[in-house]
Amino acid sequence: MSDDGECFDGHPGEDLGGRRVLPAGFEDLPGGPELAVAIASVDLAACNGWELEEYVKGTRRLVCWAESRCLTGVNELAHADPGMRTDAAGRRFTADSMTPVLLEPLLGWTAYRASQYVAIATTLPRLPRVDEALAGGLLEFDEVRVIVDRITDAKPDLWDGIEAALFPKVLELRGGLLRAKVEAETLKADPDAAAKRHKAKRSDRDVAIWPSVDGVADLGIRGLSADQAAEAYGNIDAIARAVKSGGDPRKLGQLRADVAASLLTGMADIVDCSAPTATDNHTDQDRAQDEAAQDPGGPGRVRADRGRAGFVCRSPVSRPRPAPRRL
Repeated sequence: MSDDGECFDGHPGEDLGGRRVLPAGFEDLPGGPELAVAIASVDLAACNGWELEEYVKGTRRLVCWAESRCLTGVNELAHADPGMRTDAAGRRFTADSMTPVLLEPLLGWTAYRASQYVAIATTLPRLPRVDEALAGGLLEFDEVRVIVDRITDAKPDLWDGIEAALFPKVLELRGGLLRAKVEAETLKADPDAAAKRHKAKRSDRDVAIWPSVDGVADLGIRGLSADQAAEAYGNIDAIARAVKSGGDPRKLGQLRADVAASLLTGMADIVDCSAPTATDNHTDQDRAQDEAAQDPGGPGRVRADRGRAGFVCRSPVSRPRPAPRRL
């Protein structure tokens, strides 16, 4: 909808009748105090669609500029000597490792957010092109975070070369394309960066729970290697599909969740049938019928008698076959 000034002779907000809502030259104002004053003077109710587009673009330029100033301030804070209100300004050569702890109560942030923000703030002075692009509204903070996060995987003496290889192409990319570009240039400059990042992520592996609303919660495993995660998901998906093929009315996604919960809580029946015999099959069927009669189960429990094929454990032929067990 924006015409880049073609129909308005370079004056946004002024139509053929002389109507002006946005200040003259609004679209060219860089982030800073002048743009802040111009934004504050706009009557949004009087703006048409085109003017509102320009207003939103200008506001984002101002936000990016303010974010750049805030990051610069945090970097200065990290290097500032501690003191009282009336003390003279002083700086130290290395950043204070306790700066994130200071930001937590100061800004009401979590420890993770404060640590991440300080890391970005203290890195940007080494990446002047990225900092300049943020201040000029050409990159958003989330994009700067991705760039800093990936570049810092490489050796510090390679950062300038990686940054030079990114610009100006990176300004045209967003989302996954931007991330892929930064990762590619980082790996090109430092092939060991991927192994370093993988090792760091693996060392942070953990299981986490996120309580949600309405009495439910999300459970996740993080830090697994890609092949481990793929194999685990594949097993859960195969079990869920086997149960679904037996006529279970639940959706496939619901079955995956129920299967995973059943396995982790010990509610699932796991049967090893690497070399089943007629006697084994007969015994399994009898046991399944007896259990079905004794315990009908619930909607969240995935039982062996409902699509038993989904609960077959794949075991090598050379491994001794243990007796069926209940986990």
